[in-house]
Amino acid sequence: MALIAVSGHPGCRYEELARITAQRLGFELLTQSRIRDLTDEEFGAGTPIPAVGFSVWIEALTELGRKPAATSSSRSAS
Repeated sequence: MALIAVSGHPGCRYEELARITAQRLGFELLTQSRIRDLTDEEFGAGTPIPAVGFSVWIEALTELGRKPAATSSSRSAS
């Protein structure tokens, strides 16, 4: 799998560059509208998708914050 990101300023024809590049490399061009269409096909149109990408890390850090800190005396006792 490969990913190439192309960005640019309005009027700089970066979308045309992305389309030509994808065509020549035999890749699929995923524009914002294409990603929306794929998401609608997979999950159903209008289905809200929660932003939970980092929830696992947040939960892990929360749990870590609840644990008492190890002191030098507790480390030497073990």
